[in-house]
Amino acid sequence: MASRIGSGRSVTRVNRRGLAVFAFLAVLFAGVLIAGAASAKKHGNSPHSDSTNAPTLAASQSPPPSAARLPSFAYPGDQRCAITYRARGTTLMTWTAIIAVAGQLITHASDESGTIYRHVARVTPGAEVFTAPVPLSQVNDIGGVLSTAGSSYACSVAPYRPGHRIPHKPRPKASHRPRPQVRPSTPPAAPVTQPPTAASCYPLSDEGTCYEPGEYCRYSDEGTTGVAGDGEQIVCEDNDGWRWEPA
Repeated sequence: MASRIGSGRSVTRVNRRGLAVFAFLAVLFAGVLIAGAASAKKHGNSPHSDSTNAPTLAASQSPPPSAARLPSFAYPGDQRCAITYRARGTTLMTWTAIIAVAGQLITHASDESGTIYRHVARVTPGAEVFTAPVPLSQVNDIGGVLSTAGSSYACSVAPYRPGHRIPHKPRPKASHRPRPQVRPSTPPAAPVTQPPTAASCYPLSDEGTCYEPGEYCRYSDEGTTGVAGDGEQIVCEDNDGWRWEPA
């Protein structure tokens, strides 16, 4: 009898312990569910979630990088010495000083390495062309000063504009001496042969005259050959400015 009672108490104690464990697990499971729901609601309302779901701009919609531009120098100096500059291919740049009064011009172009391409020249009214063996993209300064009797003028600087016409210096017309006429005292036995005509000159200047060695040539004639007024072969080459020189 005593053994049966002891056995019943043991079973009752085991059942109570199982119920307590089951209740603890149920409470724990319910807490996990509540925490999960709260976390999902928090993440659903967070700005990060909105930014994740928001459409993003495609890479192709970003603006393309702007192309590299050539340097642009501008200085509102005196118009009695106006400089315009431009690139001449990939290894050369030129600048032209349009002079209104005669004097001495000191001009230069410097590059990023610190090299200064300096020119000193006696100039007269007209256009003077200068060169530097460096691309315009590497030039960081251009300038000039024109000195006359008792005055100096800082040259204005601006980029060359397509279609801009650069005035050329007036070219003196070649003086031709009149040929003496031979008047025979007696009628010639045979007709007098005329001297051969001089070869026609080319190219002609804007005024329609022949070029002579030493005269400035146009941009369109740079590197070309021609014939001077006296029939001499000439070539347009850079000699302290683009000039017609004997070929």
